[in-house]
Amino acid sequence: MQRGVLWKETHESVIRFAPPLIIEREEIDWALVQVRAAFA
Repeated sequence: MQRGVLWKETHESVIRFAPPLIIEREEIDWALVQVRAAFA
């Protein structure tokens, strides 16, 4: 949430992402950077 990306755990080892139906490539790239940083 602090990085502007929300996701939900669904079991013990699965994370569910729910991007909007209309999304630009730049937005996907930005979100991946945020997710990688959160796991680092």
